Amino acid sequence: MSVLFYVGLGLAINVGIVVVARSLMKKRPKMSYTDYLDEYGRSDPYTSSDVENFM
Repeated sequence: MSVLFYVGLGLAINVGIVVVARSLMKKRPKMSYTDYLDEYGRSDPYTSSDVENFM
């Protein structure tokens, strides 16, 4: 009987973690890619000289 208790306890903990994770994800504001670029800035694309410097 004690094995069933620990299995049930483990399932309850897992369900609790999933419920908390889903509730945190739903509160996150959704942002379009254009809004993201407007807020955090745009970066210039790499040029061939940049690539040569990295290699």
